[in-house]
Amino acid sequence: MGVYITGLCSNEFYQYDLFDDTNIEKAQAIDKIIDDIRSRYGSNSILRSSFLHSGIKAMSGGIGEEDYPVMTSLL
Repeated sequence: MGVYITGLCSNEFYQYDLFDDTNIEKAQAIDKIIDDIRSRYGSNSILRSSFLHSGIKAMSGGIGEEDYPVMTSLL
C-alpha cells in the first residue's frame, strides 16, 4: 500500500542528497523529453524492453493509465 500525491508544491524544488552525484538538471531534461514523446505518440511509446512481449502493461501497478501523470509533474 502506498500514498500517491501530485501537485503538492512547485516542481522547481529538489532535495539534494550528499551521497548522490546525479545531475538533477540532466535527469529533469530527460524526463521532459520522455513526457513530450509520450504526449505526442501515446503512453506506451517509451517503455522498458522487459514489458515489450510480456503481456503486462508497463503502466500497471495500481494507477490507471488515465491517472498516470507525466514525470515532470512529479519533479
